[in-house]
Amino acid sequence: MVSKSKPKPTPAPDPVARPAPEQVHLAFNAGGTMEVAWVDPRPFTAVDLAKQSGCAEWGLQAGEYPHRACSAPSYYSTPKPEYVSGLFYHSTVGEGVAPETRVFYRVGSDELGWSREFR
Repeated sequence: MVSKSKPKPTPAPDPVARPAPEQVHLAFNAGGTMEVAWVDPRPFTAVDLAKQSGCAEWGLQAGEYPHRACSAPSYYSTPKPEYVSGLFYHSTVGEGVAPETRVFYRVGSDELGWSREFR
């Protein structure tokens, strides 16, 4: 006799869960620096702008991030309907990255959550 287990119900979405950071970009600059930029799609107020910083964490091994650079966000808004408006834009610079080095990184914060790992 084969035992069949009932499928587990899908949990209801968390009403306060917030989406992960998105539109993550990495650029290597002269002198061993890298700039990491991303958008936080969460709805924030002006009060949030003053208190929410975002960070980029990186390292040379997957899942290990011994380096961190943080910055305050800036608010992006435009009256053009073809562009998404009302987002928080983050940009930070990390130092000490040798040319042609594979870097594993993520962006976000402990308070608001992290992106997936990029490399």
